[in-house]
Amino acid sequence: RAVAGVPLLTPKMETYKLHPLVLINVSDHHTRFAAQREHGDPTTSEQTVLGCLLGFQTGTREVEICISFEVSSVADAVTGKPAFDQQYLTDQLARYKQNFPKFELVGWYCVGAAVDEVHHVRLHESLSHMHESPVFLLFDPSRGTDDAVTDEQRDAMQDVSCTTSKKQKELPITLFEPVTRCPVGSGLPPTTQFIETGYRIETTEAERVAVDHVSKASGANESATGELGLHAQGVVSAIEMLDVRLELLLRYLIEVHEGTAEPDHEVLRLASGAMASAKRVKAGDGDAFGKEMNKELDDACATQFLGTITKAAADFEQFHGRFNLVNDKGGRRF
Repeated sequence: RAVAGVPLLTPKMETYKLHPLVLINVSDHHTRFAAQREHGDPTTSEQTVLGCLLGFQTGTREVEICISFEVSSVADAVTGKPAFDQQYLTDQLARYKQNFPKFELVGWYCVGAAVDEVHHVRLHESLSHMHESPVFLLFDPSRGTDDAVTDEQRDAMQDVSCTTSKKQKELPITLFEPVTRCPVGSGLPPTTQFIETGYRIETTEAERVAVDHVSKASGANESATGELGLHAQGVVSAIEMLDVRLELLLRYLIEVHEGTAEPDHEVLRLASGAMASAKRVKAGDGDAFGKEMNKELDDACATQFLGTITKAAADFEQFHGRFNLVNDKGGRRF
C-alpha cells in the first residue's frame, strides 16, 4: 500500500532459488526441538528454533539458498526474547566456510505463524554485520493442519473427483525480504520492514536422489524385502484410499435416495456402471478371479520367503568369513 511521502516497497531480488536440503534441515530442526520440549528437556525452555541460510548470489538479482545450519539462542539483553548466540554463529560459519568456501551467509530462519515486527527485526539487525540484507525464512508448522476441522466441514471439503486444493500443495514456508523505509520530510528515523517475496525450488541430481531416499524412508525402516515392502505399503495406502472414497460415494447415494442431496446424473451413471461390473465379476468369473488372486498371493509370499532365505545365507556367509579370520591358526578350518 502506497503512503504519502514514502516510496512503494518492492523486493530487491528478482529470484530466490531454494534447495530442498534447506527445507529438510529446517523441518528436522523443528521436529527435534518439539520432541525435546515435549519430553521436558530443560535446555529448551529458554530457546527457540533459529538458524542461518548459506548460499551465493548467482546473478545481479538472483540468490541461491543451498544449505542451512542451526544456531543456539541466548536471551536478548533488552527484550529478554531468544536471540542469536553470536560466538556460536561465528564459529559455526567459519567451519562451514572451510568446507564450502564459495558459500556465504544469505539469510536466516525461525519458526512462527506470523512476522513479529519487533522481535524479528532485532534478530535481523543482529546479522547486519555479516550481510547487508539477509533474507528471512519463516517456517509455519501449523499451516495445512486440519485438527480444528469438524467432521461436517471435512465431508464438505471432500469431493468424488479427489481434487487437491492449492493450499494443500503449498509448502509451509514464506520468504521475507527486509526493506528499509525512510519517510520523506517527517524527521523520523529509518525503519526496517519485511515484505513477502517469491521463490522457486531448485534441485540438483544428488539432491533428487537424497530426497527420494528420505521420502521412501529407506533408512532405519528398510526391511529385508526392500522394494517389495515399499510396494506393499503403496498398495495398502491405495486400498485404504479406495475404501474411503467408496464410503463417501455410498453416503452420497443414500442421501440422494432419501432426497436430502441433489442428484448428479454423471456420478449416478458412473456408480451404476461400477455396480454392474462388480455383479458380472461375482456372477460369471468369481471362481477364476479368486484363483488368480490366490496365485498372485502365493507368488508374493514365495518372493518374500526367498528374500528371507537370501538374507539369512548372506548373514551366514559373513559369519563364516569372520569365524575363519579369528580362528585361523593353520589347522582345521570351519
